[in-house]
Amino acid sequence: MTKGSHSLIFKIALILGTFFIVLLLLLGLATAFVQHSNYKKLCIDRINYVGDYLANLIQLQDKEFIAYQDYYLKHYSEIEIPYAFTEYNSAKKEYEALLIKDLEAQNISFDSFNWSLDLLSEETQKAWFIYTHEYWLLTFEKAREAFDLPYTYYLVPRDDAYNMVYVIDGERSEKLVDGKKCLYLGDEYFNDPKVYDVEWRAWFTGKKQSDIQIWENEWGHTYAFYTPLVLQGKKLGLIGTEVSASFVNNNMVSNVFNQLLVFSIILIVGLVIILFIINKLYVSKIVKLEANVRKYSITKNYKIAEKIEAEAKGHNEISSLAKRISEMIIEIENYMRNVFSVQGSENEEASDYGRVRENDFLRRDALTGIRAGASFEKELNRLETERKNGQIEFGFAYVDLNDLGLINSHYGIEQGNAAVKKLCSIVCSVFSHSPVFRVGGDDFVAILYNEDYNNAKALVTEFNEKLIQVDEAIEPWEDISAAVGIALYDQNMDGNAESLLNRSELNMQNCKKMMKARRKV
Repeated sequence: MTKGSHSLIFKIALILGTFFIVLLLLLGLATAFVQHSNYKKLCIDRINYVGDYLANLIQLQDKEFIAYQDYYLKHYSEIEIPYAFTEYNSAKKEYEALLIKDLEAQNISFDSFNWSLDLLSEETQKAWFIYTHEYWLLTFEKAREAFDLPYTYYLVPRDDAYNMVYVIDGERSEKLVDGKKCLYLGDEYFNDPKVYDVEWRAWFTGKKQSDIQIWENEWGHTYAFYTPLVLQGKKLGLIGTEVSASFVNNNMVSNVFNQLLVFSIILIVGLVIILFIINKLYVSKIVKLEANVRKYSITKNYKIAEKIEAEAKGHNEISSLAKRISEMIIEIENYMRNVFSVQGSENEEASDYGRVRENDFLRRDALTGIRAGASFEKELNRLETERKNGQIEFGFAYVDLNDLGLINSHYGIEQGNAAVKKLCSIVCSVFSHSPVFRVGGDDFVAILYNEDYNNAKALVTEFNEKLIQVDEAIEPWEDISAAVGIALYDQNMDGNAESLLNRSELNMQNCKKMMKARRKV
């Protein structure tokens, strides 16, 4: 076995290492694509949800909110609201105190009061507006913070131009009034419909759009979503919610990096474990087998077969190969002894006997000991000659082992061979008056004459009964099943012995199909 860069384990490591690197790269690309798509969708779903959430809150106070918006657009330049307020209860109490005075002056009880801005004095209206604006501004800001968004706002378009008024601005702006910081209200911008196409489509259609507004602003590269606010059947404005694209990308990159790091560690550890297992279970056995075969090729010592047989442990293709090589060495040794025995004999009869032994060796199946395919071809030719001479009472029983491939894969090739031997034993015992041949890996053919020819159907029944007589002590691979097809020569159907053989094989295949159908039922 070669060493270094030419060794089998090195080449396996190189192949697996390359495969894992390529897998890691593809996994990284796929993860990045999926993560970006999923995370972007998640963020868009989130700003969509925040828009709906704010719209639903406003719906609960639709009458007052309509009055609030109308009052805002008419009087925002006259109102002074402290810039740094953090709660609205103080403004609410001031408004409620003024409201009670108005109701008392109009002789209206608080419980029977049906709220209307027109019933309030100018001073009370102003107090109500300050309280209402503080409430909604704080509500928008808290929604932004709760859902980790950079910006939330409420826009109202002007009727005469593509201008948007920021009625509720989640990013406060300030103005100085007599040295005091106050909120800057009525922020208004011209939003070009060619640039703000999604925003204006949402407004004119009164429906949320399937796409998002993407732009660069002071908060960076952002995705904006607009929820039209419709109260009492009338469009009032747009609730805007935004998320930063860098927030999406940074989280996606971080997640992808962490996942790839974990995958890399897992793959490296897995590669080391796989190489260790491959070397322990397979490569080392191939190395030993190659050394023993090389030693035999040099020394021609057949006792090396015993060493190969002893080292052929486990149920795998390498062990099976080692056993076959061991058997081959023994067979070669026996064959050569027979040849030399014949050549060394001075007796002609002994020489003829040696040739018979040699021919018999070539005709016999090595696994089962019965006659093999080459013998069957000769027998088929002989049978055809007899048929032409008037011999018409003969037939074939074609037998095929079911699921040999599964036995080999589940239990090993050696156990598959045991199953073949088991079937051979049953075929020979049932068709005891007929010559039996192994014509394939798991196929047997019995040529039916005389008693077996006359009792063909009964023998099929006996054959099937023997298959189902399961001994609890047997190994699972010996619990075999097989399909059998019988065909008796018919001058009207069979042109020759080979066509009769084909008919028996077809009957066997039909039997196999019926067995599979019964298994499914």
